[in-house]
Amino acid sequence: MSFFYEYKDEKVIRIEFNKGEKPPLKGKKLKSLLKDDRKFSKEEIYLITEQLLEILDKMRSVFPPIVHKNINLSNIIVKKGLEIAIIGFGKNIKESRYSAPEIFDNPTPKVDLYSVGRVIKRISKNIKDKNFNTFLLKMSNEDPNERFNNTKIAKKIFDKIKNNTITREEFESNKKKESTLSAYDQFLLEKETKGGFNRSMNTIGLAKFALEKNDNFSAKNFEDNGDISSNSNSYYENERSPIQTFVLFIVIISIIGFFIRVFF
Repeated sequence: MSFFYEYKDEKVIRIEFNKGEKPPLKGKKLKSLLKDDRKFSKEEIYLITEQLLEILDKMRSVFPPIVHKNINLSNIIVKKGLEIAIIGFGKNIKESRYSAPEIFDNPTPKVDLYSVGRVIKRISKNIKDKNFNTFLLKMSNEDPNERFNNTKIAKKIFDKIKNNTITREEFESNKKKESTLSAYDQFLLEKETKGGFNRSMNTIGLAKFALEKNDNFSAKNFEDNGDISSNSNSYYENERSPIQTFVLFIVIISIIGFFIRVFF
């Protein structure tokens, strides 16, 4: 089963279809529109940017998070009414001008932010908006550590730019806010890399709740709960509940008692 995400009626939805079939989607690829010399106004570019960020945020909200890794002009569909869809999930990665430098080494969700930033820069060359251009430069920074750490932060900054309420100081102050969720991103990356998504559901639940409900949740919160250590893989160590520990203790005592009765 294949799928794609589209923005429809002011919300993001996931559409599934049989693998090998064309997506049930009416519209044109962004690449085709540019070939037809389609020009986008500032308002249209803002609308496209907003929808792409909403779709990325939806991809990040599922568990485990979805990383596309291949967002480019050919995988973005523009529908009637300038509604956007992203297709091409699950395809082999093809390096392009829209691919993050670390795409083959460390493809975290930041690679999709990079690609979206590059795409928007491509269609907004004639837009004279210093804050918006700075925003796009940060999204598509070659260094992943200099990009927005997650889509939620990028959305907040973009909303302020759109409403003309952003300041240079806020661009700088958000660096501190971004780092508060890096523990979560690292947590997911480690779990996915090690294939350990089912090993510690309590820890996973805590991390997911932290991302969705509390933007100020930090690495220290993980450490205080005994779930993450920056120097080791200690978040695998506290997986048993007190009841599980007690039951395990009883089982071990019973086994020892059995062997004592049999052999002594």
